[in-house]
Amino acid sequence: MKIKAISVIAAAILLAGQFGTCFAMETVPLKTVSDAKNKNVFAYLRSDVKVRMDDKLYIFYDANGNRVYPLFYGGTAYLPIRGMASMLDKNIDWEQANRTIYIGRTLKNPDTEKKNEPAGAAPYAVGVSALRNMQANSQMLQVGMQIRSDVRVLYNFEKADMLDSGEKQVYPAIVNSSAYLPIRAVSKLLNKQIEWDQIENTIIIRENESTDDTANGAKKDSKEQELANLKAEQEKYDALFKKAAHAEIKSLDELNKQATANLIALRKEDNSEKKLMYAEAITQACKAIEEKKSSAFYKLDKLSEQQEAVQSALNEYAQMLWHYTLIMENISYMAAANQDFSMLSETFVNFAVLTQQKQQIATNLLEELK
Repeated sequence: MKIKAISVIAAAILLAGQFGTCFAMETVPLKTVSDAKNKNVFAYLRSDVKVRMDDKLYIFYDANGNRVYPLFYGGTAYLPIRGMASMLDKNIDWEQANRTIYIGRTLKNPDTEKKNEPAGAAPYAVGVSALRNMQANSQMLQVGMQIRSDVRVLYNFEKADMLDSGEKQVYPAIVNSSAYLPIRAVSKLLNKQIEWDQIENTIIIRENESTDDTANGAKKDSKEQELANLKAEQEKYDALFKKAAHAEIKSLDELNKQATANLIALRKEDNSEKKLMYAEAITQACKAIEEKKSSAFYKLDKLSEQQEAVQSALNEYAQMLWHYTLIMENISYMAAANQDFSMLSETFVNFAVLTQQKQQIATNLLEELK
C-alpha cells in the first residue's frame, strides 16, 4: 500500500515538473463535449465487449476479413455500418460524395430494405452460439474518431433523427475512412430494444416487445434491468453479486487508468488540437464515473453484512475517483491552454493517494467476499 502511494506521489511530482512550476491565479473554465460536432475525439475500442441478438453472439469483420469491435465514446457504442447491416439484415450504405448514410432502401437497392449480399461475398457479421476465444482481460484501445454532424442519415429515403437513450441527438462517426453508427440509435430507429449488460460486457438487441412503453413513460433503463435480472433468480444472487462487484471495480479501475493515461499523453503532446482531444477524453471518463455513482449496483438491497461492506467500499471508491478525475480534468484544460496549474499539484497528489486507498480497501473486501 505504501509503495503504491509513494509511486502515485512520484508520478504526480514528475507530472507537475514537466508542465512547469511558476504560479498563476487564473483558471480555465471546464469544457464539455456533450455537444461535440464535426470534431476529432478519442474513442475506445473494446475487444472484450460482445454483441448479442436473437440468441446469437456476433463477430464482425471489415472488407479485408479482419476482426472489428465496438467503439465507445461518451457513453455511446458504435459499430461499422457493414457489420451492422449484416447483423440487422438491412441495407446500409455510406455515400461519401453526398455525405449520406442510407438505411433500408438505398440508391443501390431502392426496392427492398433487406440486405442484398452478392453471391459468395464474405459476411461482415457472423452469428455464433458462443465465443470461445474471448479474452477476459482484454484492454481498451484508444483510437481517433471524427464525429460528423454534417452526415445525413436517411431511412427509406426519409431523414432519420439519431437519438440516444436520453433522446439527445447523436451523429455518425468516421474511423480510418470507415463509417460507424451509434448502435442504440439505429436499433431504436428499427424499433428494436437494446440493453447493456454490465456484468457480462454485452450489448443485447432484441425485438421490441411492447409499443406502449413510450406512451406509459415506463421504458426501463438498461441499468434498472440489470438490477431486475440480479433479483430474478434468488438462488444465484450471491454469485451474481460477486460477479457484479468484480465488474464494477474493474470498470472503475479502467476509467482511472484511461484518465491518467490521457493526462500523461497530453504532457507529451505539442499539437494544440490533440491536447484538447486528450483533455476531452478525461472529461468523458469523469462523466462516466459520475454516472457510475448512481448505477444499479448501488441500489441492490437484501444484502448480507459482508456484501453491504463491499458495496459501501466501492461506492466510496467511485466517489473519491470522481473527485480525483475532476482535478485531472481541470489540470488537463489548463495544460492544454498552456496555463500553469501548480496551485493544484498538492490537491492532485492528496486525492491520488486517497483514491488509491479507497481502491485498496474495496479490493481487500472483495477478495474476502465469500
